[in-house]
Amino acid sequence: MKMSSLKKYYYHEEWNIGIIQTDKKDIACLDDIANLCQDNHIYWLDKKYHFQADPFIVENDDILYIFYEALNHWWTKGHIRCRILNKHNNTYREIEDFAIDDINQLNCHLSFPFIWQEDGQYYMMPESHENNEVCLFQATDFPKHWQQIANPISDKKYVDNILIKHDGRYYLIGSEHKTNNRIIYYADELTDHWQPLTEANFQIQITDAHQRLGGGTFNLPKTNQQMRSSDFYLPCQENATEYGKSLLLKQLTLDTHTQHWQESTLTQLYSQSNRYPDGMHTLNFSKNYMVIDAKRWVFQPFNFFVRKYRQIASILQK
Repeated sequence: MKMSSLKKYYYHEEWNIGIIQTDKKDIACLDDIANLCQDNHIYWLDKKYHFQADPFIVENDDILYIFYEALNHWWTKGHIRCRILNKHNNTYREIEDFAIDDINQLNCHLSFPFIWQEDGQYYMMPESHENNEVCLFQATDFPKHWQQIANPISDKKYVDNILIKHDGRYYLIGSEHKTNNRIIYYADELTDHWQPLTEANFQIQITDAHQRLGGGTFNLPKTNQQMRSSDFYLPCQENATEYGKSLLLKQLTLDTHTQHWQESTLTQLYSQSNRYPDGMHTLNFSKNYMVIDAKRWVFQPFNFFVRKYRQIASILQK
């Protein structure tokens, strides 16, 4: 029997989230990111769920807020949670972990809670492709309470979406469910008039088929002299051999003057952890921290029956 079949029937994936303290100003090249992803640099969250993944981080002095997807193997849908930690004297203390009920009430599989701050307000755009829409939330009482303020895109199944603001315009980037092909929308207002960016109005060049995102865009100050103001780093998932095997770090060029969009792969990032050595698919930054997720395969002799239970439960819930 092939190893892929053995994994399918007798193993399951366990994912966890790692926090790494680092100032982006000290990262001189992309290879430094791989060096930081070793266990001696990482604080791994306490395990509460089989699948703790898709981390996004908000940093407020010594308090860290990790928004993430939580899933157990007998559940049919993931949901969004927040883990709050305190960092003092180089020691992490996990203070609280709670569900984001205002978002989970969408009652579909939820993941990839992309979060950002603008004009003093926090916004979140979780993946909700099962509802055929992209939803936008604003915090009313951060971090626990949120209000849905818009549906930028409806009647579409898009996954792992992020948003960037560049030259006064918003850009929503994601992938089509199933195909993982790149989708790009733009708008002048956050909550209204989103339009697809196509080759009819932009020159779009993407160098490979790995287009499902693995985090938000970021910049590294020490490498900025090699990049233009229209350039960003963009993590994408490499899922060719199996889901969540590695990340591709790309350079995104978004030049609004020449109407040029280009994604070029720069390097590939594998898990460097001995505890979770079998893959990674998310990378995000705050000012002083980096968060990743990584996985390991765990022997589970009844995994075949767990998979069948989830398949049947999913059908019955539709």
